[in-house]
Amino acid sequence: MSDVIQGQDMLNSPDTTTVRKYTLDEAVVYSFHEGSEVKKLPASTSVVTQTQLERNRIKSLKDLTSYVSNFFMPDYGSQLTSPVFIRGIGSRINSPSIGLYVDHIPYFDKATFDFDLYDIQYIEVLRGPQGTLYGRNTMGGIINVFSLSPENYQGTRINLSGDNYTDLRGGFSHYKQAGEKTSYSIALNYSHNRGYFTNIYNNEKVGKTHIGSGKLRLIHRFSDAVRAEVFTQYEHNEQDGYPYAMLDKNNASIAAINYDEPSLYNRDFFTVGGIFEWKTKEFVLRSTTAYSYIKDKQQVDQDFTPLALCLATQQLKHNMVSEEIILKSDTDRNYQWLFGTFVFWQQADQNVFLDFKKDAVKQGMFPAEVTNNMNYDNPTYGWAVFHQSKYDNLFTKGLSLAAGVRLDGEYAKSDYTQIVLMKQNGAKVSGAELNSKLDYLQFIPKFTVNYKPVDVYSVYASVAKGYKTGGFNSAPEDLKDVTFDPEYSWNYEAGIKLNFFDGRLGSEASVFLIDWRDQQIYQFNPNGVGSILRNAGKSASKGFELLLKIVPVRLLSITASYGYTHATFKDYKNKKGDVVIDFGGNYIPYVPRNTVSVNANYPIYFNSGFLNCINLNVQYLGAGSLYWDEENLHKQSYYNQFNTRVAFKIFNIAELGVWAQNIFDTKYQTFYFEALSNSFVQHCKPFLIGLDFKLNL
Repeated sequence: MSDVIQGQDMLNSPDTTTVRKYTLDEAVVYSFHEGSEVKKLPASTSVVTQTQLERNRIKSLKDLTSYVSNFFMPDYGSQLTSPVFIRGIGSRINSPSIGLYVDHIPYFDKATFDFDLYDIQYIEVLRGPQGTLYGRNTMGGIINVFSLSPENYQGTRINLSGDNYTDLRGGFSHYKQAGEKTSYSIALNYSHNRGYFTNIYNNEKVGKTHIGSGKLRLIHRFSDAVRAEVFTQYEHNEQDGYPYAMLDKNNASIAAINYDEPSLYNRDFFTVGGIFEWKTKEFVLRSTTAYSYIKDKQQVDQDFTPLALCLATQQLKHNMVSEEIILKSDTDRNYQWLFGTFVFWQQADQNVFLDFKKDAVKQGMFPAEVTNNMNYDNPTYGWAVFHQSKYDNLFTKGLSLAAGVRLDGEYAKSDYTQIVLMKQNGAKVSGAELNSKLDYLQFIPKFTVNYKPVDVYSVYASVAKGYKTGGFNSAPEDLKDVTFDPEYSWNYEAGIKLNFFDGRLGSEASVFLIDWRDQQIYQFNPNGVGSILRNAGKSASKGFELLLKIVPVRLLSITASYGYTHATFKDYKNKKGDVVIDFGGNYIPYVPRNTVSVNANYPIYFNSGFLNCINLNVQYLGAGSLYWDEENLHKQSYYNQFNTRVAFKIFNIAELGVWAQNIFDTKYQTFYFEALSNSFVQHCKPFLIGLDFKLNL
């Protein structure tokens, strides 16, 4: 966890303070695990504050693409598969390679990563393995999302917004201090989108969404030393259709969206958690207990053509229970330590139905119409113990050395049954049954050295082992692909952080090298239906992040960031049909080489009871180039877009914003895939213009 403890943009502070006009950071965010400011940690980190989220209309984690250097989350068209890539590390399907904590609860399944962000206090992005500090092991980094806390803010908030494509959003929340020791909050949110694209087969919009969600939070301080918190969150999602259009490989032309089967994704997601914290003069003890439940259904036209070929239906029920206990020192001594333990259990029950129809028979895929039923029962148990020691002012002032270790164990089981039935009479064509077990135990170290002789700059270097367990594929064509192996990496990083002129000029730079083997690579099944993970040989990712924050003149603040990732296969051969292809030297898919963000913000204050401030915000985002496949045959070149927002603050309690996104209507692809020997792409969102209104009481 991290805590916002001070800053010039706290929610109840006036808008005309001198501090606000000159400094860049809206609040000081402290990391519970490290015991210091997040931005000063000896690591490449990004903190996106509440004001930045609202000014740049960041409504989901996908919107952090390019805004956060070397961060990429493709717009897949469905919230089911929501992969995140940081510095080239990520996974298209199955378990994510990036960890996600939302209000201290670990999110295990990829189906939960794409959700509506509202009433968020800030988001942290920590790059690189974090397993010596956090309970859930992560190979590529951690995203921490923190909602507003009733301990930091009291009041009522109302939010409304809409755009020219009838993307309507509304939210209500109330934060209350009930006595000296208890506080609570309730937040409700609803969003509706009628879709940006049309399926010419039925002349209906595709990608329509209806999302309703709510949060409840209760905090009680028994004393200055003991604190308890209970919270719960629920989201219901209904999504219709997918905006996938066929791509002609010969001339790169893109046809209209045109498919016959109705497609959908519906999801119910529920979490509940409790935190107990005991603080003494020597240490802090924190226990976090969490439970989450997912129930979803996906129905998707597998061929995305007017032909009646194949309709896939997937249903999932997922339960997860976890417990994290951390004991850490809390003194001013040079030596600091942290001990932690983490246990979890999850149960995933999945059913997949592949319905092959009449046109599949005509094309010779099957002698008759059949239904392929696949059922999976996947329990997983895991545990970890981890420790980190840090010694400050070692040998000389400002020199710190930290060393950590993690012992990670996991046991997984899969009971898989498959039966193929004739649709006409229900006769059995074929069947299979397979029981598999996987058992892992891994030792994961990390070392960091940091030198900070004065407050205005620091330099650091770190080396850490990364590890991700193997697992089970959900729809393998060949039984040899039922399981895949773990992947391993060594991560090397060095960086410098500068802060001058009382916060008016700040800069950060980091370089990294990731050397990993047995990378889990996303591939399509040879029959074109479904996808699997297979292990590559050796891969490498190298690059850097740059960040510059400056106040060149009074009130004007500019933030620019750039990330570069060069992620390639070093040694990887794979068969395509009967041909063995050498992918050595090819770029790893779904990894943009460049991510660029430039933001300029300028407030104009008025000594008026009615109009208090006009805030002007301009944003440039760029990403690419990136490849969609391991053969590097399909590429999205570098693309960019310009966004802007003008906000009018009225009576110090209301704000009316006028905004535009993708102003020049830039065309680019947000996703690519292959199905049944055809290629498909998803377009980006078009030019959008809209209004939003906020009321803080």
